[in-house]
Amino acid sequence: MIIRGGANVYPEIIESVLRAHPNVADAAAVGGSGIDRKAIAQIHIREERVMTAAIQLYFEDFLPGRVFEGQTRTLGEEEFRMFAAITGDAHPIHYDPEYAARSRFGKRVAHGLLVMAISALGATALSERLSESMVAFVEQDCKFLKPVLIGDVVHTQLEVETVKPKSGGLGLVRFIVRVIHKNGDVALLGHHSYLLKCRIGEER
Repeated sequence: MIIRGGANVYPEIIESVLRAHPNVADAAAVGGSGIDRKAIAQIHIREERVMTAAIQLYFEDFLPGRVFEGQTRTLGEEEFRMFAAITGDAHPIHYDPEYAARSRFGKRVAHGLLVMAISALGATALSERLSESMVAFVEQDCKFLKPVLIGDVVHTQLEVETVKPKSGGLGLVRFIVRVIHKNGDVALLGHHSYLLKCRIGEER
């Protein structure tokens, strides 16, 4: 379905209204190609309760402030063991309960790089919606604000911080990424930048 309107047609508003309908499994609104990107809203709807294909997003669909929820994970024995097997990191703070009990953490603490790894966009539902537009993961940084201990449950979140058009029908989207404890404390705060295709370039 395509809805055309004036300057008050905002993709986020249309998406929220459509998703409230009981027969709509998912919906995505696409910003227009005009200067203000609000002139035309194109809506892709699959009116069934189970989606058979993910609605694809392109560079134009990302606006600063838009938030995408990520994954929820429990970091337990298996995750610790598998990370050690991949990286070779065998420091006792991660594996020896007695050693860890004497540390400032009091318990075994997750590897910082393990916590960073679970913030990956590829581990979220958003990844499926970028299978047509994703070009490259180009930049990452982070700060560790709170420890993640063995058995802790955390979830991830990506918020669009900036968007920058590039040449060749591409654009750079920079996300603020967060790994968040169940109590709301932010364990990791960082950024990811992704190079995406523009929809307009794909349609030519």
